[in-house]
Amino acid sequence: MADGTERAWIDAAEKVSAGVTEGIDCPENGDDALQVTWMPGPIPAVGEYELHCPSCQAVRYLRVTCIRAADDDGPISPSAGTVDDAVAGRAPSPSTERVRP
Repeated sequence: MADGTERAWIDAAEKVSAGVTEGIDCPENGDDALQVTWMPGPIPAVGEYELHCPSCQAVRYLRVTCIRAADDDGPISPSAGTVDDAVAGRAPSPSTERVRP
């Protein structure tokens, strides 16, 4: 079961995946708004959002995989990503990911 801080990071990641990138309070202590930065991956269908608090230096990553329906010729859109429980300053690791529902 997620504790309050972990749940707050998941809520922040869900806001980012819904398109909100400003005005998200730091889940660690609410001392500042998170800075959300898009980082493209090695292929166009993969990338990550870095959620970083400039005051306390807390950081988490939201990995996004874009998909296209087999019958859709439209643009690629983001699917549900994963939340990486990275510690401050550590690169995301597939071994620490939890898949979102």
